[in-house]
Order: sequence, then C-alpha cells, then structure tokens
Amino acid sequence: LQVTSYTNTHGTFQTRTFNGMLPGPLMRMEACGVYSVTLNNRMQGYLAPFPEAPFNSYRDPLVTNMHTHGLHVSGAEGGDDMTVEIQPGADQTYIYKIPCDHTGGLHWYHPHHHGSTTLQAGAGAAGLLVVE
Repeated sequence: LQVTSYTNTHGTFQTRTFNGMLPGPLMRMEACGVYSVTLNNRMQGYLAPFPEAPFNSYRDPLVTNMHTHGLHVSGAEGGDDMTVEIQPGADQTYIYKIPCDHTGGLHWYHPHHHGSTTLQAGAGAAGLLVVE
C-alpha cells in the first residue's frame, strides 16, 4: 500500500493504491489453491496519528492491513485476519487456502484497519479478486 499522485484534467491529487494502481491489481485464484499475498506498507510520514481517538474513529492513518469480501477462508491469524496492524515500513504475508468446493465468482479486497479504512479504501486502495 502506498500514497500515489495522479494528475488528470482536474489537477493533481494524492490517493492510496496497491502497487501504484487504481484500482489495485486483479488477483486470480482457483478452488483447491493455496495463495500467499504479501502486503508491504509503504506509506510514510504524510499524516500524524490521532492517539486519543476511539477505536472506530479516524486514527492511525499510516497503519493498514488487508481484508477480502466473498472468500470462504479463515479469519484467523495468517489468513483474512482484520485485527492485523501493519505499521509503516512493515510487511505482512497472508495465506489464503481456497476450499475445493469454493464457487467461482468476483470478489474484492481492501484495507480494513479500524481507524484508517475510510481514508485508505475510500481513497482508492481496493481491488478485484476472481475465483476461477
């Protein structure tokens, strides 16, 4: 995850992206597959944290993680665990074990750290995930 500058006919703006892409890269998976995805938090120094903010308020703007919608995978540590806090400069590897009876379809992924989800996902850090 990183901050990326874009220029269009309306001017230049900064947003959050996966791999500098808006939307993020398309991930393709298959039933019975095991996939390793590493998220590198490359956001640094452009926003200060809000240390006194409650859990679901704006806080920790540089902390991130990744969450999927639609996959029938474990939410435990190492899987689709939304409680992970990836600090700036740190990495986290997620392991997705797609069940053999998983239905094919279109799903999506986005950051889901409570306190920075709106800032990051709302600014463009999201992508599609296809189960073949």
